[in-house]
Amino acid sequence: MNGSRFLPSALATLFLSSTCLADDIPHRVMLDEYTKFTQADRRDRTNHVADIWVAIQSLDIASLTKLIDQGLTSEELTHGLIAASNSKSVETLSMLISAGADVSSEEGIALTTASASDCYGCVRVLLEAGADVRASNDEALFTAAHFGRYHVAELLLKAGANPSARGEGVIASEAHSRGFHSVADLIATHGRPANMLSVDR
Repeated sequence: MNGSRFLPSALATLFLSSTCLADDIPHRVMLDEYTKFTQADRRDRTNHVADIWVAIQSLDIASLTKLIDQGLTSEELTHGLIAASNSKSVETLSMLISAGADVSSEEGIALTTASASDCYGCVRVLLEAGADVRASNDEALFTAAHFGRYHVAELLLKAGANPSARGEGVIASEAHSRGFHSVADLIATHGRPANMLSVDR
C-alpha cells in the first residue's frame, strides 16, 4: 500500500493542532486538507475514494451501500474509516467495519481521527472492533488530551491507553497547557492511588 495516499497520524494531529486554535472544528478542517490527497482519485474513476468521502459526508447510506456492494479495496475502506470518524458517523463506520475494513490500518489513524472529532461512539465502535488503543505511541490519547476530549480520553484509558507512553506526565501536560485541567487530571491520576497529586495547576 502506498502510504503517501494517507494523512499519517502524526501529520493529522499536527495539522489539526495548528488550525483548531482558531476554529475547533477538526472534522471540517481534516476534510479540507484531505481533499488535497484525493484530487487524483477524482480524475481516476476506477478509484472510489472521493465517492466514499462524498457519500459519508452527506450521510448518503444508499450510495455508500452501493459502493460497498461493488467491492472496495483495503485502501478505499481505510479512507472510509477516516471519513466516517471525521464525520462522527457511527452508522457508516459500522458499515465499513462490517465490510472488512481494518480498524488498525495506517497506524490507527481512524481512532486518532475519531478522538480529534470527539466522536465517543466512533471511538467505542473502533475499540470494540479491535482497534489498537496503543497505536502510534498512544496518539489517540494524546489527541484527546490536545483537544480536551474528556469522555473520549476516559474511554481510551479504560481500554488500556498508557498515560505515560510519551514520558511521565507528558500527555497530561499537553491537556494542562491548553487549559483542559479536568482532562489533565483524569490522565495524570489514572491508575494511581487517590492520595497522589494530580497535575499542578
